[in-house]
Amino acid sequence: MLSTGASGLFSEREEQCHQERRRRAKPLNDQEMHLQVISNCNSSIPVRIASSCGVVEADDPWWQVTIGLFPDNLSPCRGYKMERIPAMPRAAREMLIDRYCPEDLQAFVRTNRDDQDCLVRLYTGRRRLPSASQSRFQRFSLRNYPLHVDQMEELGLDTHAIARTLADALTHCYWIAGVDANDVEFVLAPQKTHSEHCENSPEVPRFRSDALGGEFVIWMLDYDCCREMSQDEAGVDQAVKAFYRNDPYYPRPYAHGHAEEDRSLWQTFRSRFLESSRHILKGRTALATILIEKIEEEGRRRCERGGLEGAD
Repeated sequence: MLSTGASGLFSEREEQCHQERRRRAKPLNDQEMHLQVISNCNSSIPVRIASSCGVVEADDPWWQVTIGLFPDNLSPCRGYKMERIPAMPRAAREMLIDRYCPEDLQAFVRTNRDDQDCLVRLYTGRRRLPSASQSRFQRFSLRNYPLHVDQMEELGLDTHAIARTLADALTHCYWIAGVDANDVEFVLAPQKTHSEHCENSPEVPRFRSDALGGEFVIWMLDYDCCREMSQDEAGVDQAVKAFYRNDPYYPRPYAHGHAEEDRSLWQTFRSRFLESSRHILKGRTALATILIEKIEEEGRRRCERGGLEGAD
């Protein structure tokens, strides 16, 4: 019983494992960047971060105990273990199926074991295209389900509070942990009552949706593509590239097809990013202003050429 991520396979134990052989996983860098984010935690980061459980080698006895939880074609290899993020509860999964899954796929999704491993990706920087709900050939999976900003609005989630939380998390990565946050993920999931979190950190914000059936928190994960960034203009350029290389978790300025609500959401994100940066950088706040202006400049350039949010 597994869940699958961008860089690894996760067992249904209290740990999950990113494996070196799968796709582009880099367990050693994943661990190093993950630990760099955790070790620099303080009250500035309002998201949950899974605990690090260390790198395992192909000959580690851990595999003898866990290999049966992974696909039959997997052999032991180097991997990176982390605390497992809890899946969305059944009531939330049922609601997502009822509301967004094509009718002819609903019976399959309800009984498909893979779709029980549901984390919800928060795409505040993208709305669904009008044709998306009309396609007869649309695929649907609850695994890493992309929840677009218009869906968040439909489900009663506070998109501006989410945008502020993402801004705080990003400023932590840039200015405290010193990493570019390249390809990190932000997902909505339950909060484990026994989950480890950054020592001395306050409770993270909870986001309520009656439609989803409760309160949830944002988890940040997947650091294998992150790199250290310098706190100068070269680092700023690196961060801008990472911002647009990632999926549209953050609001995007000037994005193709955006509505007035999205422009307002970008201003919320922008203001909070600069405010949080001022608290962290003290007398070096010009860096944050340069970064946000370069993000806007790149967004304007993409809009002028008619590109979609995530296009390079």
